[in-house]
Amino acid sequence: MTRTEHKDEIISLRQQLSHLESIGPRCKSCEHFVAAKGHCKRWNSPVPGDVQATGCEEWLYDNIPF
Repeated sequence: MTRTEHKDEIISLRQQLSHLESIGPRCKSCEHFVAAKGHCKRWNSPVPGDVQATGCEEWLYDNIPF
């Protein structure tokens, strides 16, 4: 690996990390969450506002960035 490749790799990894940190493991980004209803498909239940803000251990992300 050259110095340039090393530097480029660091830049790439920082960009990837920044993207992952921006996702936030909350209900809004969870595959189980139905935002229009404020409902969780995993638990078949409405989700209280405080839980929506923090998410739960069953959080599942589908890698689609919206």
